[in-house]
Amino acid sequence: MTRHFLAISDLDPDQLLRLIRRGRDHAAADPRQESRLGLRGLSVAQLFYEPSTRTRCSFELAARRLGADVLNLDIDTASTVKGETALDTAMTLAAMGVRLFVIRHADAELIRTLADALPPGCAVLNAGAGRRQHPTQALLDMITLDEAGLDPAALSVSIVGDIRHSRVASSVIAALQTLGCRRIRLGGPPAFLPETTPPEVECHDNLADTIRDADVVMTLRIQRERMQAGELAGIDDYHHQWGLREATLAKYAPRARIMHPGPMNRGVEIEDAVADGPRSLILDQVRNGVAARMAALEWLAEENQR
Repeated sequence: MTRHFLAISDLDPDQLLRLIRRGRDHAAADPRQESRLGLRGLSVAQLFYEPSTRTRCSFELAARRLGADVLNLDIDTASTVKGETALDTAMTLAAMGVRLFVIRHADAELIRTLADALPPGCAVLNAGAGRRQHPTQALLDMITLDEAGLDPAALSVSIVGDIRHSRVASSVIAALQTLGCRRIRLGGPPAFLPETTPPEVECHDNLADTIRDADVVMTLRIQRERMQAGELAGIDDYHHQWGLREATLAKYAPRARIMHPGPMNRGVEIEDAVADGPRSLILDQVRNGVAARMAALEWLAEENQR
């Protein structure tokens, strides 16, 4: 049976910890080491049906550093504009010998459909789907926490902002819970809070209670592209109420490390002094994106060669 990586829930705690350790090893290693070419001879296709910079570039760097041949499909000029379905595109590439598919799509069910339909030995890695799943973002965030010497089981983590529309938030919450996080709090305007939350996750309607004495505060970008009409109404003062500012953090969460999955809206969800300050882990997250994706691709290749 072919192994895919579609959600953090695909991993048990031991598997997630192994991927974190493997990611840490890749992050610390020299990118030029020939011994790490675990994907030599494999072809990886990147099918991004949504815009992406960090995720797409880091997956490409990850695959190339592992020795893979990488195909980047330009969806705007691919046969999809002639009416070809995503499934037909994937099956065509599989017939050419592609064995690893990195896919981003607005429809989460489509990625699972592709995983079920592709021939045995063709693995799908979810690079972001719908509002619910972005597993390698959660993986790189866990690697970043580990690198900073922060054990999720001992942490109080606060996630602030547009949680309802964030695939990052869903995956990060799942990863934190898998690792036994001590306390998870969510906060944002009512239109941004999830309709349901996992057990033992708190929701707050003000920033102070959301971040008070937190060890880690992650703020999220407003996902305008995933909102329904009218959902932005009434949040003109969003930065005043929910933006991470140095003065607010000093008062309520003076020791908190700061995270943001990017891209940042500076002056909206976060001010420059926080994003670029000494407690920020944001560039560490970006840097660890390559290592996390190397770990995920390598793991899938190994699992499917058994």
